[in-house]
Formats: sequence, structure tokens, C-alpha cells
Amino acid sequence: MADDKYTSQAERFSNLSREGSDATPTGQKPSFGQKAKRHCAKWWWVHVLVWIAIILIVVLPIIYVGIPNIAQQQLNDSTLTVEAQAVTNPQPNSVELAINSTAHSKSSFHPTIEGFEGSLYLKDQPEKPFGILHIPETSVQSAVPINITQTLEITDMDAFIAYNKLIVTSETYSYGIKGKTVIHQQGLDGINVDYDKTVTQKGLNGFKGFELQDYNITIMPESDGTTLRGTAYIPNPSVSTLQLGNAVFNLTCEDQYIGQAFINDLVLRPGDNYYPTNAKTNQTLVVSILMNGKHGDFQLPINIIGDSITNSDGIKIDYLSEAMRASTISISLNASVAFNN
Repeated sequence: MADDKYTSQAERFSNLSREGSDATPTGQKPSFGQKAKRHCAKWWWVHVLVWIAIILIVVLPIIYVGIPNIAQQQLNDSTLTVEAQAVTNPQPNSVELAINSTAHSKSSFHPTIEGFEGSLYLKDQPEKPFGILHIPETSVQSAVPINITQTLEITDMDAFIAYNKLIVTSETYSYGIKGKTVIHQQGLDGINVDYDKTVTQKGLNGFKGFELQDYNITIMPESDGTTLRGTAYIPNPSVSTLQLGNAVFNLTCEDQYIGQAFINDLVLRPGDNYYPTNAKTNQTLVVSILMNGKHGDFQLPINIIGDSITNSDGIKIDYLSEAMRASTISISLNASVAFNN
């Protein structure tokens, strides 16, 4: 009988050992760890759903808010530099435009920007687009060329006249390019962004530095009325080539109109430009000004103001004519050469 009793107790201890540490001796409360294990075994699916919700709450704003904001900011931080520009074949409502430019970016990402239409407008003025640029698809790098050649249709004449006046009169001028496009980064859906870039360029600075060189003045007009011939030196400090056409200028002296000067087939290229010019003036009035003794040494102060521009087809181009009228060039001629001839 004793052997049976010991055998029964051994089996009991063996069973307890096999049940493991989760077993709770009769009369003892389960430990925190045991409660946690039982809870997780029963409610594991709830914990999984909670973790999925947390991940979605964190990740989705990054994908749909954070990444688009980063893309927009990096596009805003990029810059655009124009290295060369040509405006040719002026017509009453259009010009031919060629731009060589470089976009600079410090982004560590290299997405592709879809081609889009960018509105050209003047900064610091009521936003009235005067033309639309067709900007090609671009891959973002630290420096990437963006070259455009197109016919630019004038969409707002008043704004385009104001733009051309800035080119003629300003040392530097700024304009904006604005549009909407889509950025594509590998592994992500397209991101809609706004493109709004300011471009600053050098202008003609009111033709500062203009000179009339190697000129000859005659008292008696030639058969066509010409009284002056010379070479016009016109500096162009900008990167723009500007085809103007046939230019007519009004000449005044002591606030009196004395005649007109002419330059044909005028194209202003970057750097120094030399063009033959001739003038037809009222020599009777010119001589009377010289004789009034106000200027001495036969000096003749002349103001040159643009009058009109016509293209190679003989069509008057109003936006160029208006721009040329916005600047006055002042020179002084030594009229004694007229009396030495």
C-alpha cells in the first residue's frame, strides 16, 4: 500500500512539471506575466489591427502630405538661369523666341518633371500673362539644360509692351514663369506641383554708352535730305539678341524738334554693335541754335528718342516702337566739322 501511495504522489509531481510554469498552484493568484500571455493568446488579432492602424496613421500622411510638400519645396528652391536668348522675326502679334537656360537643384532626388505650359508675366505688377512658354520634360539634376525654341504668341499686348520697356530701360529686370506640372519619382505616383520661378536678366540699360562715331555734318542737305552720316555704337550688356528692324528716331535740341535719324536692319547682339546711320535735320534751325552762344565751341546737345520700328516686311511693330520711346539718349556733337567741309 505504501508503494502505491508514493507512486501516486510521483505521478502528481510529474504532471505538474509537464504542465509548465503557466500552471498556478491551488489558492495562488496568477502572475502579471501569466495574465499577459493569456490576454495575448485570446486578443492577438486586436493587437494586429491596432498596429496596422498606427502604421497607416504614420505612413499615409508621409506619402500623401509629407512627400508632396518635400517635392514642392525642392522645386521652389531650384533656380533657373538664362545663358542666351534670341527674339527675332517681330510680327504685330508674335515673335520667334529661343532660350538656352539651365535649371539648378541641390536635391538628392532626381525625379522627372513633365513638360508643361508656363505663363510669362511681370513681377511686382498686376499678373497679366503676355505669352505662354512650352517647357519640355526635364530630369532633375544638379544642373540640367532647358532649351526652348518656339513662336511666342502675345496674349496681352499691354503687358508685353511693359515687358519690352523694361528690357530697353532697365539695367536688370525680372519676370515670372508660372504653371502646373507633375513630378515623377521612381516608386511613387505622380505628384502635382506648382511651378513659379522668377528669372532676372540684364537689360539694355537705356542704351547707356551709346556713341555717334566718325560722323560728318553738312550744311547743305544731300539730294535725299541727309545732313549727317556716321556710325552708331550701341552696347548690349544683356545675353539677348534682339531683332528690331528699321528704326526711326526723333532728334531734339533745346526742346525743339530738329529732325530724324535712321538705322536700317537693326539687330542688337550681346556686346558691341556698330551700325551706319544717317539723319535729316532742319539745318536752318540747327545753325540758329549754334549761333545763340549757349553751348560754345560749336557743341550741339541732341536728345535721341525712338519714334517707330518697322519689320523687314515694312509692318510697324507697336510694342517695339513703344519700348524705344521709353528711353532718351543724350549726346553732344561737334558741329564745327560742318564748317570745315
